[in-house]
Amino acid sequence: MIPNISRPKITIPRRRNNILSRKRLLDAFEDILDYKLILVSAPAGYGKTSLLIDLADKSELPVCWYSLDPLDKELQRFLGYFIASISQCFPEFGERSSLLIQDDAHLLNNLDQVVTMIVNDAYEHINEHFIMVLDDYHAVEESDAVNTFINRFVQDVDENFHLIISSRTLVSLPDLPLLVGRSQVWGLSYEELAFRPDEIRTLVYQNYHRTLSQSEVNELEQETEGWITGLLLSAQTEWQGEMNRARLGNITAVGLYDYMAQQILDQQPPNLQKILLHTSLLGEFNAQLCGQVLGEAPGESDWKDALNLLLSKNLFVQQVGERSTWIRYHHLFRDFLRSKMLESHPKEREEILRRLAKTYIRRKEWERAYEVYTQLEDFEAAACMVEDAGRAMLRGGRLSALAGWIDNLPKHIRNAHPILLSLRGYVFAVLGEGAKGLDLLNQSAKLFELKGNKERVVGVMTWRSAVYRMLGNYRASIIDSEETLEMAKELDEARIYIAEALRNKGLSQYRIGKVREGAECLEQALRIYDEMGERDFAALTGADLGIVYRNMREYTRAEEKYHVALDYWRDKKNVVRQVSVLNNLGILAQMQGDYEQALNYLEEALTHAHSIGYGRVESFALTSIGDLYLELEAHQAALNAYQQAEAIANDVKDRFLLFYIYAKRAHLANSDLEPEGALRFIEVMETMMDKNSSGYECGIYSLAAGNFALSQNDTVRARAMFLKAIECLHRGGSPLEIARAHLSLANSEYLSANQDQAYENISVALSFLANQENDHDSTLLVKDYKELFGFFQEDHQIGESIRRLLMKVEKFEKRIPNIRRVLRRKNPSLPFAPPKLEIQAFGYGNVKIDGEPIIASEWVQQRTVRSMFFYLLSHPFGVSKEVIGIVFWPESSNSQLKRQFKNTIYRLRRALGKDVILFDGELYRFNKDIDYEYDVEIFQEKLEFANKENNVDYRLEAYQEAINLYRGDFLQDVGEGWAILDRELLRRSYQNTLISAAEIYFERKAYELVLDFCERAINEDPCVEAAYRLEMKAHDAMGNRIGVVNTYERCKAALEKDLDILPSPKTEELYLYLTH
Repeated sequence: MIPNISRPKITIPRRRNNILSRKRLLDAFEDILDYKLILVSAPAGYGKTSLLIDLADKSELPVCWYSLDPLDKELQRFLGYFIASISQCFPEFGERSSLLIQDDAHLLNNLDQVVTMIVNDAYEHINEHFIMVLDDYHAVEESDAVNTFINRFVQDVDENFHLIISSRTLVSLPDLPLLVGRSQVWGLSYEELAFRPDEIRTLVYQNYHRTLSQSEVNELEQETEGWITGLLLSAQTEWQGEMNRARLGNITAVGLYDYMAQQILDQQPPNLQKILLHTSLLGEFNAQLCGQVLGEAPGESDWKDALNLLLSKNLFVQQVGERSTWIRYHHLFRDFLRSKMLESHPKEREEILRRLAKTYIRRKEWERAYEVYTQLEDFEAAACMVEDAGRAMLRGGRLSALAGWIDNLPKHIRNAHPILLSLRGYVFAVLGEGAKGLDLLNQSAKLFELKGNKERVVGVMTWRSAVYRMLGNYRASIIDSEETLEMAKELDEARIYIAEALRNKGLSQYRIGKVREGAECLEQALRIYDEMGERDFAALTGADLGIVYRNMREYTRAEEKYHVALDYWRDKKNVVRQVSVLNNLGILAQMQGDYEQALNYLEEALTHAHSIGYGRVESFALTSIGDLYLELEAHQAALNAYQQAEAIANDVKDRFLLFYIYAKRAHLANSDLEPEGALRFIEVMETMMDKNSSGYECGIYSLAAGNFALSQNDTVRARAMFLKAIECLHRGGSPLEIARAHLSLANSEYLSANQDQAYENISVALSFLANQENDHDSTLLVKDYKELFGFFQEDHQIGESIRRLLMKVEKFEKRIPNIRRVLRRKNPSLPFAPPKLEIQAFGYGNVKIDGEPIIASEWVQQRTVRSMFFYLLSHPFGVSKEVIGIVFWPESSNSQLKRQFKNTIYRLRRALGKDVILFDGELYRFNKDIDYEYDVEIFQEKLEFANKENNVDYRLEAYQEAINLYRGDFLQDVGEGWAILDRELLRRSYQNTLISAAEIYFERKAYELVLDFCERAINEDPCVEAAYRLEMKAHDAMGNRIGVVNTYERCKAALEKDLDILPSPKTEELYLYLTH
């Protein structure tokens, strides 16, 4: 949750008529485009803001503005305003960036990714130079997070961004010397901002219509040292009458400011003095806020008239906001008025500030209310406000702000408010300091117990249960949840605590393997959230249920829960939540065997997560893609995905995900016969295990260790580890994982010739796999143990179940090549494995196996072998031996033909693989069930798609992809008649595709592309009149009459030379129409 944006803070203040345009300084800004960072540094009152307002008024560049105050030290608030300021000038910027900073915990742990996201957002949506002003940067200079952001952002952002920082102090960024060395920094100091004699004379004349003599100017410059505030104060009191040298004294930033300010205040009528003093306490204010806090305006006027009076008298006020309805005082004058109010009317000041704080609370402007209470030094009231705002702040992700408020309170106040301890404890836990969090929650619970406040005890225990769950101590979480539910029965208003306790209990039960009980608790929690209208918590709990039902293999219910949650988060435009649900939907689709849909979901999750810099979910999505690729036997592609996921998981310190990735990498290394790699990952997993490790983690580790031992023929250790895995997973695993553990043990017993024990464990595994909604995941599991199942398939008790499962494995294995082909053609962001067989027939015929050219002599040295392969490819329904003989050996006798044919087929299968060419009945054909890619086939599929597609954009995209595939005429190195015929047909298709694409470009007035595509068609066939006609029309549209004539003459000459005919009537009519 980003704080409500106060528009006056990001609106360029209205330029007052009394601001003097200082050409000297404005001219200095002419070279602003050469610098990324411009520093304007000077003490208070030197006219920094006025200069920048004048610059913004006169600049031809867009100017974004952000007026800072001490509340902006909080990074989330700062970034919210920073993004809003830029998006106010460039509306297309900021949508993704704003979503990224909603989660404060994510923001604090991933600042580099946040910088990258905002930089990329600006690069994609802002295509012109612009200025951004950060005014009063000294208000936030103590914030390390803000300084770090600005430091990184200025270095990474593109050259069209020019940041002006205005500050009373010298800005200190970590890499400022580096930026200076790169000539990217420029600035103005107080010496340059000080008014010079000619500027003093002009200022006095402009605003007070008084011409000063040179001596008066010199004296005034000497007395004020060019300090603009001193000049203005002098003007307010002296230039309206005769100058009194004795009273003027030395007006500098450290001189008679207080005295002169009092002269200004004392000169005003009593009602106006009261207005000045009272409104100074409000900061920025308008008539509505004055009415709410101050009541009726002093005198007979209303607040609107009173504020207009302030403006008319030019009493150091400035209009701000989009409609200039808000007002603020110059900070020096405001500080004086506030000190005067404290000195003269302390009780009235306190009453006003208390009313102001209550107004802010009603508006849920918690930061401003907290600031007012700390200004009053009423830390008790501040503590009560934080108590009331705490839950809302937690929901909105405002963790760092909440922590800062609590930490800034005196210790005795914090200890007197146990709820503050619990809030701070919960924040500690969410931000990764679980032990500190638990300690504070325990303190809070004890204090509430001593006070006999059962409702508060229940609330704290709910949070403590959640913290235990975060830390993986699921049994402690369940105990706290159950105690909470019992205590809540005695309370009247405890439904929200009951719902949260049920959610914590359900998730913890799921983690320890009590999956069905966990689902029941979560369903109860969801009902309560729905009844209370707590839609955010309902969506979160629904997504939790999706995970639980998925692992219960109740896929329909899981999908329903996921989609309800996804629709809600999409309506809320909460990308962070969306990507988590999308990742889970991808896993669900994969578990059901819908790999294409799974990849769609995972790609969307990956794209969103990467675009907003959400490393944790990006890592999950990459891991899920790795799992998907692994199931489809794409080991290298899976390894690439796991490696990328591991790097991000390390960055975000996600222990659970790292543990899972190490298990997968150990499995991959074992499968690829890399025992040293497998052992390394298993040892890392072992070091990660501790007394709080879940049953699931213990089981996954034991399985990995057991499989490694089995690969090393250590069946004794393997058996021990598999028994341990079964024990652990019965405490915290899904039915599928338990079945895998039993099958691993059965396989170990089978290899040790202990068939009875193997049979017993297979039977147990089958019981876990029985009666499920979808058994694709069962099929995958059986696929890993085909030999084991094959041995028992004739058993009279379990044989039928095994045979049914093995048939499904066979069907799935036949689907794998086609699935691989579909996924590969989707061009995923994480590349899929290359085809087993890659065939290129456009240009010179070429074939690769697993991405490598064929070097076998049977292929390289046998031209007939290569020709027959492409011939069979061109006849997908198959060809008889007799027809093949007529094509390749028309002069051979039957005995010669038999020998030649047999040798050629043998060599072909030896070079490419026995399963590449099939003998099906009486026909030989290419096996289209293998994993292959054939450029001619893809070319024809693209054209077929384009011819059926109504959407012009999609049609053009398909045409372009087909054109790109045509790297030359079909099999240029093959001279047989069958190849010549196919070559001509494909060339015609290519020409027609070029013309079809050119026609679309003509409709879009992309005439240069039209000419390019038409010329390419003419190069293929100089007599294709359609291309000449379209080219003539393009020249005409471009106003090139000579081009029209030349194109016609070329057409006429080509037809006469090659075909001895004249252009068609259609071509003649078009030419006459265009040239007359």
